[in-house]
Amino acid sequence: MTSQTNRLPRAGRRLDRSKPISFTFDGKRYGGFEGDTLASALLANGVRLVARSFKYHRPRGIFTCDPHEPSALVQLRSGARQEPNIPATMVELYDGLEAASQNRWPSLQYDLMSVNQLFAPFFAAGFYYKTFKWPAKFWTGLYEPVIRRAAGMGRLSGKIDPDTYEKVHHRCDILVIGGGAAGLSAARAAAQGGARVTLVEEHARLGGFDSTGLEQDIAALKALENVRILPRTMVFGWYDGNTFGAVEQVSDHLAVPAAHQPRQRLWKIAAAQVILATGAHERSLVFGNNDRPGVMLASAAERYLRDYGVRPGDRAVIFTTNDSTAGLATALEAAGVTIAAVADARDGDEIETVHGRTSVKGVTLRQKDGSTRKLTCDVVCVSGGWNPAVQLLAQRGQKPRWSDSLQAFLPQQMAGADFLCTGSLAGLEDREACQIHGRIAGDAAARRFTAPDSADLTDYHALLEANEHSAANCAYFEASAGTSKKFIDLQHDVTAADIALATREGYHSVEHVKRYTTLGMATDQGKTSNIPGIAAMSKALGTPMGQVGTTGFRPPYRPVSLGVLAGRSRGRHWRPILRTPLHGWVADQGGVFIESGLWHRSQYFPKPGETMSQAVNREVQAVRSAVGFCDVSTLGKIDLQGPDAAVFLDRVYSNGFAKLPVGKSRYGLMLREDGIVMDDGTVSRLAEDHYFVTTSSAEAEAVLSHLEYCHQVLWPELDVVFADAGEDWAGISLAGPRAREVLARIATGTDTSNEALPFLAARETAILDGVPARLFRISFSGELAYEIYVPAPYGRPLAEALEREGADFGITPYGVEALDVLRIEKGHVSSELNKFTTAGDLGLGMMMSGKKDFIGRALSTRPGLTDPDREVVVGLKPLDPARSFRQGAHITAKGAPLAPENDAGYITSAAWSPTLESHIAIALVRRGRERLGEVVEIIDPLHGEDPVPATIVSHHFYDPENARVRS
Repeated sequence: MTSQTNRLPRAGRRLDRSKPISFTFDGKRYGGFEGDTLASALLANGVRLVARSFKYHRPRGIFTCDPHEPSALVQLRSGARQEPNIPATMVELYDGLEAASQNRWPSLQYDLMSVNQLFAPFFAAGFYYKTFKWPAKFWTGLYEPVIRRAAGMGRLSGKIDPDTYEKVHHRCDILVIGGGAAGLSAARAAAQGGARVTLVEEHARLGGFDSTGLEQDIAALKALENVRILPRTMVFGWYDGNTFGAVEQVSDHLAVPAAHQPRQRLWKIAAAQVILATGAHERSLVFGNNDRPGVMLASAAERYLRDYGVRPGDRAVIFTTNDSTAGLATALEAAGVTIAAVADARDGDEIETVHGRTSVKGVTLRQKDGSTRKLTCDVVCVSGGWNPAVQLLAQRGQKPRWSDSLQAFLPQQMAGADFLCTGSLAGLEDREACQIHGRIAGDAAARRFTAPDSADLTDYHALLEANEHSAANCAYFEASAGTSKKFIDLQHDVTAADIALATREGYHSVEHVKRYTTLGMATDQGKTSNIPGIAAMSKALGTPMGQVGTTGFRPPYRPVSLGVLAGRSRGRHWRPILRTPLHGWVADQGGVFIESGLWHRSQYFPKPGETMSQAVNREVQAVRSAVGFCDVSTLGKIDLQGPDAAVFLDRVYSNGFAKLPVGKSRYGLMLREDGIVMDDGTVSRLAEDHYFVTTSSAEAEAVLSHLEYCHQVLWPELDVVFADAGEDWAGISLAGPRAREVLARIATGTDTSNEALPFLAARETAILDGVPARLFRISFSGELAYEIYVPAPYGRPLAEALEREGADFGITPYGVEALDVLRIEKGHVSSELNKFTTAGDLGLGMMMSGKKDFIGRALSTRPGLTDPDREVVVGLKPLDPARSFRQGAHITAKGAPLAPENDAGYITSAAWSPTLESHIAIALVRRGRERLGEVVEIIDPLHGEDPVPATIVSHHFYDPENARVRS
């Protein structure tokens, strides 16, 4: 293990030196202490080179001490917990931590991809737009594979994430974002005003940049019962209705989460009032080789000294444009660092360029008289001023305003808004001013919440105005001499020359320049580089900063793991699973399940040695020749009652139900308001004012929602009530020539004869010695069939009884695959209800009543929906019964060239029919009913298969007279 050569003997208030820690970086073992970050520990061990840049693979070091680190991105852990692109500045050190550099090969020190620097003239702004357009054939064969291999930075493990994630919904009166001096004062004042306050801070500790002297304030805030503090929590998005998304790092600072502990927690926070105390980001300065390891922000150097007891180097040059660096030289000297020079751009001094390849070795300093001198140093501390962190406000749609005196974009103070800004975000620099203004903002927010009319913001605005009027910060600096690259965006390798080139090529909008150069499009969203980039535009265009403006900022504020967004909804939990009451019985029978929407339905029931197709053929043949039964519990089921129930149904269905006799069922067709078919199903009248409605499985929720809308919005005067009964009833379809004989054995108290229980009869009865049941003679298979509904707990007993009592008749359970073959043979539509078809397209025009009004009637007569050239439902049979075709294959006239204008339609359902001993299909074909008997070609360019000659026939392949369903 290496010694911590840059660690000071006593400094470092965040460290617990009694708890040493061992960790590895690129396989080499180092030491640190509890309280360290990976960045501070690497610096303590003298490690400067930690990363390579994205485009040029230039050496990069640690630039900040904050979450918006643009350079020192590392890969953490190994195996399934491996995670790329994590700022080393935000990794809390723990014993055994594994970290690795990324975006380099074969090693960090010797990266062959750094050869890209030699081709820098070809990689200027917009090179990807210009280089890869011609010749076009080179794109797939050459450009794309190379770019894809080079793209990206870190790599995922490709393994299943073993950790868990949680989601929490939270409400508060006032949300304070930021736990620095201003945020602490605001939260305390708001809580003392009686509001329920939630304080969110992205770091592990409260206090912000310098928490010295704030210990009592922090303790007092923690003692308040109406305050919730969320450390290690980053607010990443501001959404409608003052709803915020935040991610809590619950156990990222641990090697492995404790038992039952999530790795991260997603908070959805709704707040009545918001106080933003998000602080400010120090910005860089633009000069030659300003990206070399050893160049870092002045505030970062100061924090590594104070918080972690780490000397950033042995010999330093400070380069600044403002007074925030006033005490840095003293602090560095006290730590034993030699100050080679302090260059202040306000006095005309500047760094022209940095020397050194993988670390800073020295600088060329240009003085105000034009002379230059070369200085030896190993660290350069830079400060170009501060950028208020306006990103969350921009997400709300608020454009910040430019302040000439502060040389920064500030939040606009909007009258009557439900948010307040304070601290560095509002342009305040002095800690005492931040605390005073924070208290004013907290008190005002509490008053606005408890008594909106009593809130006085006079002091709130006065302090901000006085601060802005007294400020005098230096404007943007860019070195005027030197040939070395001057970087603005360190992560995406965007240089000052790139910005100038973009403006010369006609890009004068800041949004266009952003996209053309990729300025601010990296994981840090340009928090240290956007203002220098905008200033470079201002300089190139001769346009004031305020007129150049800023880009927009979208969520997330910082990268968010996909795992925490998914929460527990992944793997088999990625969405809800619906199981029918017969699920366990199907599993015990060896049935295979298929996902159908949220439902897990029985697909087929294979016997030993059977393939899927063999099992499906056997099940179909059993229904056609004897008897079978199928789980139909997934159908939507709605219980509808009331004196106006018949009137209501007449209005929502295209066919009539007012005259439907009690004890009868009828197929129903429901249209949308635009005349397109919404769903089909059945309506059964159990009593004068009591109906039982079934819908397709896929549209159950949509139909129920539609009915609610019709009742509550369109016709609230109708006396009708309805309830979703989908989970109350288990349903089984009993179908086949011998179905009546099986039914008679389980419904011993019911006359099951054809005369007593004819086609479309509906009965409430009892089966299985007293189990209440609803019995409907309805067929989807084209055979004599019954739908039997029993209370859900009796679903399995009903299946077992059918299996037992039907054994003598060869009863066979069948799944949805066989059900689909049966309905295609019969010509019932299902997949054809595709949100675009009309009743006429589906051959169901006769179900549209001409004697009453109903939803969709008027718009169903539009010329476009009655055009005779529309695609309508027909059947297809191949000339060679053994030739198959797929759902989605297209239809052309025989011999017609393959061209879009010759496309006559497409197949919506296809299957092998064991009954007809042929492949068959249902299709939507233009003018299909006029083309019965025509031979066409089925083409499938996607799969590259030869055309299949087929004949257009009626889609009612089996028993078109409906004799079998009535037998």
